[in-house]
Amino acid sequence: MQPRVSAFSFFILAILLPQVGLAAPDVAQLMRTSASGIVAIQSVRLIKVTVPEVEKKAAQTHVYQAYSHIFHDVDAPVNAAPVTSTVKKKTNGSGFILNRNGAVVTNYQFVKGAQELYVVLADKRRFKARLGSVDSKRDLAVLNISATNLEPLPQATHIADGEWVLAIGANQKGASAGRIISGESAALITDADVTAANSGGPLLNAQGEVLGMNSTALRLGAGAARHVAVNNLSRDAAPTVPSNQTWPKLGLSAQDITPNLQTQTLKADGGAWVSQVAKGSAAAKAGLQKGDVIRALESIAISNAADLAPLTELLNQNDAVQLTVLRAGTLQIVQLAQPMPAKRSDISPVHQLILDKTGLIIQEISTAAKASLQIEHGVQVSQASNAAARIGFEVGDIILSVNLKKTDSAQQLYEQINATQKDEALLLYVQRNGVPQFVELPFN
Repeated sequence: MQPRVSAFSFFILAILLPQVGLAAPDVAQLMRTSASGIVAIQSVRLIKVTVPEVEKKAAQTHVYQAYSHIFHDVDAPVNAAPVTSTVKKKTNGSGFILNRNGAVVTNYQFVKGAQELYVVLADKRRFKARLGSVDSKRDLAVLNISATNLEPLPQATHIADGEWVLAIGANQKGASAGRIISGESAALITDADVTAANSGGPLLNAQGEVLGMNSTALRLGAGAARHVAVNNLSRDAAPTVPSNQTWPKLGLSAQDITPNLQTQTLKADGGAWVSQVAKGSAAAKAGLQKGDVIRALESIAISNAADLAPLTELLNQNDAVQLTVLRAGTLQIVQLAQPMPAKRSDISPVHQLILDKTGLIIQEISTAAKASLQIEHGVQVSQASNAAARIGFEVGDIILSVNLKKTDSAQQLYEQINATQKDEALLLYVQRNGVPQFVELPFN
């Protein structure tokens, strides 16, 4: 496979390499020697779907239940009610080995909301991965696998402007050569072509050393891309998976079942123990109680608190999820619903109307803040719920325009929403982490 090389990079190399007495890199050899340190990432997300009533009845038949293990998790509780409303969506990406202890670097976009994560090595060995540290702003995730004799890629100790680089993905796909535009560790920028085929993979120098990580989420336009520098990656290699999980909006906290807890109070060999249910919360309204053991989330078997990570994602998809809980030795089904945003007395009527229609609470941006953000107009998201949260809006997003018209105040945004037909979606031009993008938002 021949890597893609920009014409400008060829021009730079043709001028610089003879002057400094360097031979052109042997790309084929570089790809072969680095192959063992580059991995494939497989993530599995559970997606809620609406099941027609006729199919729900079919799911109760003996034939369906006899073969249901083909369609659902084999580890799901035997006594749980049949679940036919979730399907598995698989995503493939690239990553690379950071150290011999099992740390693997990839993009956050590949692992966000995933219930299951796998790392496939170059020799085709496949390991279930645990999620360690993440940084959504840098599109960075560090996974950990229980493997020995790993071959991490060597890390570069020097970065120079104009240096030749190669962005590459798993299975030697997406290879693209370029040059370093800026070698600053806080803003490593190249003109290598970053694509879905090499996103998550390493950025290599001519010696096969890792300079940084590729990410389609960090592309800057005009053929340039930002990369997370390798010295910043190393700081994130330690796993940080907590044994306790808390969902403040739901009023719910859960923790792993410790040996001491199991011996003294429980007769459960797995699950997430409900340690707190806030009075009047969504969890309380659903009927959850302190001491319940959550054994399944939809069709996902729960063995510890970390397995509940997809809870928020599933709620954002369909506003309610089914939990199977063990209480006093009996399995029970609980429907946990997404809390609806309450009417707020601390925001203006216009802001409340925007919230009702879009699920967004916005705030206006001061002149000084606009100068710092290098924008001339826009409003900032301070809270996202309902449809806005489901499509990925985050606190801090800046809405620059609506339906191709500039937006600079809550009043302008409200007028632009009102000028849009109800059967149409709002076309928002949004800046997130310095990167502008168009987003379609349905509204009420």
